[in-house]
Amino acid sequence: MRQMIANSPVIMSAQHQKEMKELKEYIEDVFADQNDINEDTRMQIELINQVLAELQVHKKHLMYLLLVDYQYYTL
Repeated sequence: MRQMIANSPVIMSAQHQKEMKELKEYIEDVFADQNDINEDTRMQIELINQVLAELQVHKKHLMYLLLVDYQYYTL
C-alpha cells in the first residue's frame, strides 16, 4: 500500500514536472553558454580580419618603399 501511495500518478507527475523544469533550465544554460562562445568567436574573427587588413596596408607601403629605394640606388 505504501509503495502504491509513494508511486501514485500525482506524485510521479510532480516529480516529472520538476525534472522537466530542471532539464529546461539546463538547456537554457547550455544555449546561453553557446551564445557566449559564438559572440567571443565572432569578436576574435573581427580582430583577425582587422589585423590582416592592417598587414595588407603595411605590406603595400613596404613594397612601395622598397621599389622607391631600389629605383634610387639603380639610377
